[in-house]
Amino acid sequence: MRIKTTKKEEVTLSLLKCPACGANVTISKGDTEVTCLACGSTSSLSRSETVDQVIENPSNEEIVALPQDNKKSRKEEIKALVDDYQREHPQEASSIVYEPSDDYLLPKRGQKFSRFAAYMKRNWPLYAMLIPMILYFLVFNYYPMAGIVLAFKKWSIKGQIWGSPWCTDESGNLDLFKNFKTLFDDPDFMPKFLNTIRISGLRILIGFPVPIILTVLLNEMRAKKYAKTFQIVSYLPHFISWVIISGILKSLTASLSSFQEIMTRIFGHEIEFFTDPNLFMWLLIFSNIWKSAGWGTIIYFAALAGINPDLYEAADIDGASRWNKIIHITLPGLVPAISINLILTASGFIHAGFDQIFNMYSPEVYETSDVIETYLFRIGITDGKYSLAAALGLFNSSISLVMVIISNKIIKLIGGDSLW
Repeated sequence: MRIKTTKKEEVTLSLLKCPACGANVTISKGDTEVTCLACGSTSSLSRSETVDQVIENPSNEEIVALPQDNKKSRKEEIKALVDDYQREHPQEASSIVYEPSDDYLLPKRGQKFSRFAAYMKRNWPLYAMLIPMILYFLVFNYYPMAGIVLAFKKWSIKGQIWGSPWCTDESGNLDLFKNFKTLFDDPDFMPKFLNTIRISGLRILIGFPVPIILTVLLNEMRAKKYAKTFQIVSYLPHFISWVIISGILKSLTASLSSFQEIMTRIFGHEIEFFTDPNLFMWLLIFSNIWKSAGWGTIIYFAALAGINPDLYEAADIDGASRWNKIIHITLPGLVPAISINLILTASGFIHAGFDQIFNMYSPEVYETSDVIETYLFRIGITDGKYSLAAALGLFNSSISLVMVIISNKIIKLIGGDSLW
């Protein structure tokens, strides 16, 4: 029998006496009252007598307990417990090892530090492996965030970020929000903001359900070999850059192409997808769905793997149809993944897809496709208005944060799995 007095392995047990007859009584973890086997009386345990942690004796599996909050004479009580055990089990007296710990002599803060030091001594290699990742995020993610102050300054080449003066009004008074006022007063800002909301909203409304539907359809295919093949093929567009896809689409819809000949036979004239503002917006939406739908099924197939197959077997026994199994088993199993993916998608609501639009649009379609990100690129990179670009970037990030909070709250209210 080995008894340790460290708090992590806190052992405890039966030095309690029956108030009626004085006999020893034994308590176990979670007990709030105890019944004496000698006289049959029942008495309630005080909070200091309640056992929160119980450790089994490896030699004879007897449970030993001690009032947990009585720390003043703990070493003496454990010593008395050892003495009582030796008298009752003389044949095991040589196997008893009493190892008093000094942890209980330390103040509470000292105990915590000592446990933390012991934990770090055991696991420091694991934390050492985190150092490269921590440095990466500090250098490339967190340090650049300090440049956000440029949104409240007037950029100058000589002063750069830290030496540039703070924004002031015409009277010379401090006006930190001058760049934001300049943006919102720009007549070109609101049309681009509305274009961003329109394109992002249609992408979520039309594109978000597509990977879910595709996952369910592939999961229900009886020929799993063909389902796997189709699944792999659907991944391929994800690995093609928008530069290449833009070139393919422009070649496909070029004048006198085979595709345009078909359009001419059907509609009587060529369809100009890249010059008609309305058609170009729908081209953006559906080409994005084609590129990302297959890749988006990965997270949902991972969620399907976590569904218990016994549920499908029980449904088969009950005579459920395939449609009933989809409604009552498959889709509920996908709800956690759908919830998290919807929150992450909402975080990018203000980002309409710069790579795609920048490689495909032209001045002819600015009316419906010029969005916040392309506007930011022109004022920041092309025009060199870095302060305005920083203010616009901060505006975008603020909207993304608000969308994450709102979507997380909505998912939580309807019973889904939220981020926090």
